[in-house]
Amino acid sequence: RRNLAGLDAVAEAARAAGAEVRLALGDLADSATARTLIDEAAAGFGRLDGLVHNAGFALAKGFGELDQRELDYSTAVIRDAFFRLATHALPLLAGSRCGRIVAVSSFVAHEFRLGGVVFAASAAAKAGLEALVRSLAAQVAGQGITVNAVVPGFIRKHPGADMALDPAATARALERVPLGRLGLPEDVAATIAFLLSAEAAYITGQAIHVDGGLSL
Repeated sequence: RRNLAGLDAVAEAARAAGAEVRLALGDLADSATARTLIDEAAAGFGRLDGLVHNAGFALAKGFGELDQRELDYSTAVIRDAFFRLATHALPLLAGSRCGRIVAVSSFVAHEFRLGGVVFAASAAAKAGLEALVRSLAAQVAGQGITVNAVVPGFIRKHPGADMALDPAATARALERVPLGRLGLPEDVAATIAFLLSAEAAYITGQAIHVDGGLSL
């Protein structure tokens, strides 16, 4: 929405790795942003092979504390933005030889006993996102387009990022992770990259948990 410096840093890292990059900044809660992003991709590259929807935030509030505005905003950014992005992307993806859509969900849509911490809005929005993923996967399978979700568990944030759990709550959470550590962004990215690849052509409509065994 406003972290242009952070966006530029990611772009530079991508360019250093050999990627061609175009940037667009916007709030996914704004209904116009999704079309802007897809149009920028089409104008810059002339095609679209993959769409990754990685948006959301952990809002640690439950009933009685969460208000309607916060619930609506979570839904707009997470579920509704995916709907708009995918809708605008489909005509371009239909022209690709390997159309791929990957949505990033969250363990909070599956795990609710988190030591007193409640993520009601995030859980509802991410659960709705996963339902849309499955609906769309069934709809576009005949076109060879795959649609999947990745479900991260407790993932290490970059330095300075807001943490939804305090250190004590994080320590308690780790006790529930069979692999005994926080996940890394690279763990999630590798799964997304696989789902975007030609090797994942026979996987669709799935929610793949990258959580160190948390969901066992």
